[in-house]
Amino acid sequence: NGVDWSSVATASAPSARKGHGMSFDNVRGVTVLFGGSQLGAPLGDSWTYDGTDWTPTTGATPPANEDPTLAYDVSTGKTVTFPNTWSLQPPPVTAAITNFGTGCGPGPLSLDSLPGVRPILGASQVVDITNIPFGLAFMAYGNSSTLIQSSPLPMNLNIYGMPGCTLYHNILDFALPMVPVSSGRARYVFNLPFSSIFIGYHIYLQGWALHPGYNAAGITASNGADMLLGNQ
Repeated sequence: NGVDWSSVATASAPSARKGHGMSFDNVRGVTVLFGGSQLGAPLGDSWTYDGTDWTPTTGATPPANEDPTLAYDVSTGKTVTFPNTWSLQPPPVTAAITNFGTGCGPGPLSLDSLPGVRPILGASQVVDITNIPFGLAFMAYGNSSTLIQSSPLPMNLNIYGMPGCTLYHNILDFALPMVPVSSGRARYVFNLPFSSIFIGYHIYLQGWALHPGYNAAGITASNGADMLLGNQ
């Protein structure tokens, strides 16, 4: 709790040892332990601790080492040991993008990803908005589909002069420009970072378009899209 130490009972645990290496895996949220020695004999087993229990890793492990150094590589998501450099691979997460909700306006305004394009880290996610009435559209993104500040989502936008329209995510950035590609259609390219800390992270998209006279705000909104960032 940040004040006192307390004993944690676990169903399993590594054997008693000294000189082992440890690091924290940011993606999986576990502490990784490898090697060390017991009664002068080097050890070559590795374990992970998730705050509740210890679990031995499966698969190949580095040669036994009585005084290894472990470090977590944020850019790749790998735990690296030295000497006899080995790396523990991050878990695979399949990237996916899923539409949810409905847009408003005549048409209505619709947000869709290009077929076969998925939000893989280090790549680009391409999405289109269709049924744009006056050729001007923009994109907004957020990282929550349940709360915007203290208000629950999705949020009915009637009180903002947009009856029938819905806000589907908190808004971290707004009015990101989109490039027209054809009549009533515009495109946004979301360049995804190549960093393992975003594996399994969700980013939510929603498109907006100017539509003077349709409602008091003169704006229509699309459905939402949920991007699950993955490494495959």
